[in-house]
Amino acid sequence: MSKTACASERETVKAVAGATLSVAAAYPIVFSAMFVLQFGYYTLVWRRRPLRRMV
Repeated sequence: MSKTACASERETVKAVAGATLSVAAAYPIVFSAMFVLQFGYYTLVWRRRPLRRMV
């Protein structure tokens, strides 16, 4: 195996590991962002609406 092939494989492994880490980090980031957005909507909009009887 030549040196360029080893370097190419290392770069591929680094790219795959970086992509996997990005996907793994994206889930908690998006989860936290949606939690904050939903909490903000509840506190600023939904909670202030008057309750109406449905029946």
